[in-house]
Amino acid sequence: MTTAALDARPARTPAVRLSQRIKDPALLLLPAVGFLAFIYLLPLIDLSRISVSGPTWSVYFERVFSVPLYWESLLRTMQISFTVACLCLLLGYPTALLIHRSRGVAQVLIATAIVLPYFIAILIRTYAWMVLLGRNGPVNKLMTALGVFAEPAQLLFNRGSVLLGMTAVLLPLMVLSIYASVARLDQSLARAAQAAGAGPIAVFWRVLFPLTLPGVGAGFLLVFVTALGFFITPTLLGGPADQMFAMHITQQADFATSEGFLQSLAVVLLVITLAVVGIAGRFLGFEFIWGGGRLSDAAAKPAAGAARRGFASRRSPASAAADAIGWPLLRLAGRLPQSFGTWTVRVMGGVVVAGLILPIVVVMIISFSSATYLTFPPPAISLRWYEKFFSDSNWMAAFWNSLAIAAMSACIAVTLGASAAMGIVRS
Repeated sequence: MTTAALDARPARTPAVRLSQRIKDPALLLLPAVGFLAFIYLLPLIDLSRISVSGPTWSVYFERVFSVPLYWESLLRTMQISFTVACLCLLLGYPTALLIHRSRGVAQVLIATAIVLPYFIAILIRTYAWMVLLGRNGPVNKLMTALGVFAEPAQLLFNRGSVLLGMTAVLLPLMVLSIYASVARLDQSLARAAQAAGAGPIAVFWRVLFPLTLPGVGAGFLLVFVTALGFFITPTLLGGPADQMFAMHITQQADFATSEGFLQSLAVVLLVITLAVVGIAGRFLGFEFIWGGGRLSDAAAKPAAGAARRGFASRRSPASAAADAIGWPLLRLAGRLPQSFGTWTVRVMGGVVVAGLILPIVVVMIISFSSATYLTFPPPAISLRWYEKFFSDSNWMAAFWNSLAIAAMSACIAVTLGASAAMGIVRS
């Protein structure tokens, strides 16, 4: 009877099969894939082709790694990018917790302070830091007035100013990535740990932090990869010993005879970026790039794997050492009052918000300056620069062009992005 019933089923006609294929949600990915292939893939193929077009395919790459200028710059770029990612993680995690624990208007204001810097160009914010850290800037004046400095110090054109400027620019990426993971947490887990006798530090280290690792990994990767391509901020805030690899690419672009070598520099930076993403995806799973899957699934898989491997009975030496050292430290930290962690989050989050908003305030105040050079505070208040902007036809034409391009770009991005997101979710 079963065979007869199967034979009795109507055969699907070509029209039915075509209709089912058209309804496949994966087709929603095609517009975005086609756009990205045309905008990114084809130029990358051409870039790679030119980079191996010398007398031998490796001649340009041999020059990259044999000339100390480029090799040392590449190592310095990776070092600075890694340091900036660590600083963003150190400052971004408390800020994400501060947003999550705030309520009402306070939460809106803090979140706005994190996102607002994106509305101001990186170049303008970098110039703001140059004013803040200058010899006649407010930081030097404040430190001199407090007696910390006997005379204005040289705070610019060193590695510290580069790290500060890049961290301030990239910090929102880390905060938003971590907040996405923190906002999905089940608060009953922390309450259960506290009911079991764990202190606030132990709850954070053993419960909260492990569950937010997908957001931490995504934020760290985004900051590190973005920092690899930075050149404006290091060029303006750093000295000759702080030039990053992308700066050499822009310098080679000014020479017509650099074709081939210019592309090889770009390919080296691209390969390093892809290698970092690949290694991270290999060990953490590529799901962490968009914040990971469901937290319950992420927590269940390690537990199930540990049970299958008998991990509880055969701990590794590193795990045993971590428990031997970590648990006594957690017990000592557990004696700290809960207010200690609360105020730590508030103070560090407040410092971050102030650091992000201060350059914006400086830019706004300087825009009303009567001076013809960057100085803070301004010698007098004037509207001369606004009058010059609105009365200059070249500036207004550039403004309207920027507005039109931004509007069209936003419409294209929203259309393609929404279609691709629905295709990924429904496939």
